[in-house]
Amino acid sequence: MPPSFSGYLEIATVGYPTYLFYPIGAEFEGVVAEFNLINDEVAQQIVDYGGAMLGREADFTDLGAAYLRGFNCQNVPARGLRFGLAAPGQSSLAYLVNNAVDFARTETSADGNAVYLFVDPGINTLSVTLAETGVEVARQGMVVRPGHIPVIAVPPARRGL
Repeated sequence: MPPSFSGYLEIATVGYPTYLFYPIGAEFEGVVAEFNLINDEVAQQIVDYGGAMLGREADFTDLGAAYLRGFNCQNVPARGLRFGLAAPGQSSLAYLVNNAVDFARTETSADGNAVYLFVDPGINTLSVTLAETGVEVARQGMVVRPGHIPVIAVPPARRGL
């Protein structure tokens, strides 16, 4: 894949949601391989749990989700990041702590993970800021499709920032 590639790789496997992987550059090769893919059953459990916690009807067929992981300059998952969407719509953000969904948390823990649930389909822009200062450190466009999970590993100073 050329270094200038800007897009995603669609990966469909029986028994798993369709993932949309966003390549992140040669200096972060292998980072995406560290994501633990979740199967259809676990994906639905997360959506159901999120719906129950938020008092919403869980529906992964009409809305999308996004799995996010922030990194620092040393290619290590970053604590203290906040994720945001340019057009949040009806979405809900949860940070993950040891792979447990936490809707009350306001920034990444040491594992750097977060998940957006109930994201309106379409093109959106993800921003990453430092929780301590509010300074934006990364920005990434993404496509959201119903029943699909964009997977975005975000190093600092992503393309376009």
